[in-house]
Amino acid sequence: MKILSSSKNICSVRQRPIPSAPNSIAFFVSLGVSALVLTFNTRYLGGYVAKNNIFLRSDALINVSEDDINHELGHMADRNSRLVTVEDRAVEDGDITVIDFEGFVDGVAFEGGKAEGHELEIGSGSFIPGFEDQLVGTKAGDEVDVNVSFPEDYHVEDLKGAPVVFKVKVNEIKTKELPELDDEFASEVSEFDTLDEYRASIRARLEKEAADRASNDLDNDILLVLLYSAHRVGDEC
Repeated sequence: MKILSSSKNICSVRQRPIPSAPNSIAFFVSLGVSALVLTFNTRYLGGYVAKNNIFLRSDALINVSEDDINHELGHMADRNSRLVTVEDRAVEDGDITVIDFEGFVDGVAFEGGKAEGHELEIGSGSFIPGFEDQLVGTKAGDEVDVNVSFPEDYHVEDLKGAPVVFKVKVNEIKTKELPELDDEFASEVSEFDTLDEYRASIRARLEKEAADRASNDLDNDILLVLLYSAHRVGDEC
């Protein structure tokens, strides 16, 4: 850093894109008897404007949109959801099914392939591929055969790639019920009395996080300014 504290220490600067890393720029800095190669990620350059040959950070770098705030509110609503029993429809993607099951390979039950009262979220991918898909459309009380195959990389050697039949009973269907995004919700999940105040606090937090991320790149920003300035000066040894 000290050697770049003044453009007088720099003999020449050449800027080159890096074909293998399209979001990066390499600066080849000649120091007379030695040289430096510095690489910068350019993902933030869109948040800078050039003024008097110096890059200055613009407000776009820390812009927070309404979609960003709604995304955060959605996460909070999901964390505060509750499960309710569904009685008037079949299983849909995202539902929680309460099932009993037992697996058979070549008609023989295998160790660890049986459970009762197991809660399985449809679409979670927590079971063998294809298992959850075959429960979509079933109803509470249904008994079905689920035909799948164990993955080739399954952790039990004897079951790798083996076809299996699971006899499954659907005992119950549950779904997430999300709370209304209103003042009551805001007061329950935060220190604020209204949803507007809560939204404002989320915006302030997201803006601070964005500003902190930008400040973490301060060293690179300073070097970028120094190198750009030296390049404009055009000193040669």
